[in-house]
Amino acid sequence: MIILIRADGRKHRVLFPKEDEEENRVNGIEHSAQTQVLKWLPKARQKEIGTIAPGIWKKAGIFCIVTGISATLLFGFFMARGIGAFEPMSGSEDYEQARTQELAVHGVPDAAYEAEDGDFYIMFRDFSCVNRYDPNGNFLYAYQIPKGRKGAMEFSVKGDEIAIKNRNDRVFVYKDAKFIKEESLKAFMGQGRVSFVPEGNALDKAALIRKRQGLLPGDEAMPYAILGLVLTLCGAAIYNKGRFVIR
Repeated sequence: MIILIRADGRKHRVLFPKEDEEENRVNGIEHSAQTQVLKWLPKARQKEIGTIAPGIWKKAGIFCIVTGISATLLFGFFMARGIGAFEPMSGSEDYEQARTQELAVHGVPDAAYEAEDGDFYIMFRDFSCVNRYDPNGNFLYAYQIPKGRKGAMEFSVKGDEIAIKNRNDRVFVYKDAKFIKEESLKAFMGQGRVSFVPEGNALDKAALIRKRQGLLPGDEAMPYAILGLVLTLCGAAIYNKGRFVIR
């Protein structure tokens, strides 16, 4: 027996062997209803046969897909901002003055340091900047430098001065909001400076400062973006179930 069923769900052609022609009289007959076609299938009962139609499963699937895609795009945007995706690849060439506007507000901190005077410094490598806060967590200055092409970004604090090393081993020194000088790493280390702040230092305190500001850093947005992606996949599975539900 040969059965050919069109996928549009409207018309079907069922072809049986010639020896069954007289008995069934269905060879080459056009059928417009799915029930008429499937009634010849073995062990099929007409009351179990349904049509492909929207239902609760399809509607639920569409809702999950739309919600999931929206969440993925929204929180994916915050993730992209958190890694500096919209920042210039070269960093800032206008480094000869500290900024009074907070940078990397959705960024992911890479290192932090609490100075003797209570001020707090947070480094954002993807933004090529270090933000400075007072003991109460209020923003003071942002120091943004050129990124460079290789190596690691690090910073060092001594008294009221901060020195930031970029990836090209160039060191930029500031005193409060004033830019002091730029020099090579070799010259900087020859002055007997303290060691650089290690990556990952005091990040728990950095998180507390940013949490008080009500921000949504990229690392906090990541779980929601992943959840949106999972919801989208689940919605697709639910929608697919609704397409072939038997009623």
